[in-house]
Amino acid sequence: MKLKFFVLYFLPIILFMGIIFYFSSIPYPPTLEIKYSADYEHIFEYFLLSFLLYRGFRNSRYNNIVFSLAILITVVYGISDEMHQYFILGRTFDFFDMGFDAIGACLILPIRFLEKNRYFRKYFL
Repeated sequence: MKLKFFVLYFLPIILFMGIIFYFSSIPYPPTLEIKYSADYEHIFEYFLLSFLLYRGFRNSRYNNIVFSLAILITVVYGISDEMHQYFILGRTFDFFDMGFDAIGACLILPIRFLEKNRYFRKYFL
């Protein structure tokens, strides 16, 4: 039972964190022609990480502090990601990126209201 719980709830978190780390390690990453696209990418990827953390902790013994824990871990991971990029050729440490990471992390807060919806609980949590 514990292995199934880990695979369903925490393995996706670890894999997604690994994907973020991998793409942060690429020197001179390709850029899109869309203005501000990197900002939206930061918001989306850290929203997704925060949601995965929320989903994992919601089904664990930390249920009472689930939102705080998910946001805190996501923001700390965003800061560590920027620190990691400082040492990658062609990448920089950017305070604005950390801000967009934090915005993405906080976007899980409306889920508090969606939790009462049976359909949302059934298919997303």
